[in-house]
Amino acid sequence: MDLQKKALVTLLPHESKRLIAKGVKKILEDRKVLNEHKVLISLGTTNIYVLEELTGAPLKTREKFIAGMINEGVQCINAKDNRLTPVLIDESGQAAHVKDLQETVKDFDSDDVFIKGANAVDNDNNVGIYMANQMGGTVSTYPLLAARGVDIITPVGREKLIPSVPKVAGKLGIKEIDYSIGKKCGMICISTSTVVSEVEAFSVLTGVGAYHVASGGVEGSEGACGFLLEGDKTQVENTIALIKEIKQEQPLKVEKMSCSECDTPCYLNQDIN
Repeated sequence: MDLQKKALVTLLPHESKRLIAKGVKKILEDRKVLNEHKVLISLGTTNIYVLEELTGAPLKTREKFIAGMINEGVQCINAKDNRLTPVLIDESGQAAHVKDLQETVKDFDSDDVFIKGANAVDNDNNVGIYMANQMGGTVSTYPLLAARGVDIITPVGREKLIPSVPKVAGKLGIKEIDYSIGKKCGMICISTSTVVSEVEAFSVLTGVGAYHVASGGVEGSEGACGFLLEGDKTQVENTIALIKEIKQEQPLKVEKMSCSECDTPCYLNQDIN
């Protein structure tokens, strides 16, 4: 029996997104979802990587597979005319963009999967999702999915770890917030999704135990997360090889909506009085 080995590594946010996406794919493979059941992938920065992993091809217009984002130090959105629509991968493995999420999920059963990213996660695996749309946006499909017993997989990096999602979700709301630099948002707390962070991704991909041990950095490493990895020699060495591959990943480059296009201006470029 191999003696337990340990490794200490740091991942940048875009590296974590690639790792998590690989973990999501492995989970779907293990559950025999791919090529047998439907998978619906909503817009989102982490879901760009998920879509690439599931289709096996790079997304040429990455910047368009995003709705809400945190960019240039504010919570903002992508202009509607600069967005793609969510992608449905059917039982035959064919991927196609869909326009109406609620109509799409009407055909879902309990073996199908909906993949939706998040803005926050806590240690109890509650996830928090910003809602800048007063009608709820993508998460307005949640009741339909819950009614059918459809599993929601939430790929979310540990950079988004907060103390308690339920504690803060009830304090947010578009009509509740008086001032905002960036979009005013509500937040929904979902406690029933399958969370896939770096910790779960490491486990399913190589079998190592992963512990989130540090966060933050400077000179482009803001948002980085440190992980202690434990496993046998083969597991740890395979994980190091995987990380070295992921370290070749280039940062995600996207632009938020121009302030001149915004119909709900915030206080970023205007006086408070």
